Amino acid sequence: MPSLLMSIDSAQIDLTHFDPNRTWSTGIGITWGDLTLSVSTQTGAPIDAPALYGETSYFDIQLQHYDKQLGIDGFYQSYKGYFVRDLPTGCERGQACSLRPRLQIEHAGAIAYYVFDPRWSMRAAFNPPGRQNHSVGSWFLTGGFNILAVDNDEALLDGLDPPIEDGRFYMASAALGYGYTWVKGPWFLASAFYLGGGPMYLEYSASEENVSENEWELAAKAGVKLGAGYTGNTWQAGIRVLADSPYARPGDIEFNWIAQTVELYAGRQF
Repeated sequence: MPSLLMSIDSAQIDLTHFDPNRTWSTGIGITWGDLTLSVSTQTGAPIDAPALYGETSYFDIQLQHYDKQLGIDGFYQSYKGYFVRDLPTGCERGQACSLRPRLQIEHAGAIAYYVFDPRWSMRAAFNPPGRQNHSVGSWFLTGGFNILAVDNDEALLDGLDPPIEDGRFYMASAALGYGYTWVKGPWFLASAFYLGGGPMYLEYSASEENVSENEWELAAKAGVKLGAGYTGNTWQAGIRVLADSPYARPGDIEFNWIAQTVELYAGRQF
């Protein structure tokens, strides 16, 4: 189940989170050698009452390629329809002030990895059917880019100056991380964390006041990968959790995004 979250904070307003309504998803993943492609979209009714939390439509595609010491994650996510998690004073859940049905957030990018110790396999940890036979960890480096597009037909928040409606955020980043995999026979438990940053170019506008801002900022970035499961000679099953979070502060406004994916998988190796 993928998700794409956004939060805004400043001296003018309280910290505000924009969340998509949780929706059951259907997806398909195919692994061929070191390459995995997965695609998912929403199916059925929202999990939470749409009268209170609105409706979210989304499309998510991810591509992973890992070999012994190098790896890359590529992704594209598009979400439309959000609700405000932190209700302002006088606003009740389900009222227009709590919903952003026209808010669309798109996120695309790629992250490349270099693992220092070849005994630790990122493929075995997060992209089965790779298999690691011993418990071991390693430091690793990442480099990549993120492109975020935010589109709304009106101001995202009352009281925010300027009253931002739309934005484009382009970030290049590098980070240092550490990963470890615990192995017990065919069972494994893996984790990896990274922290870094880089330059971000921001464009955002408030069309009603004909205001447009363009600037460079130094942005931060953090990420986590978690995996657990069973990798046998023929069958594999498990869970993986991926999260990537860019953060920027142009002026006194803070923007933060969290792109996350929780996947349950099962498959047979032929």
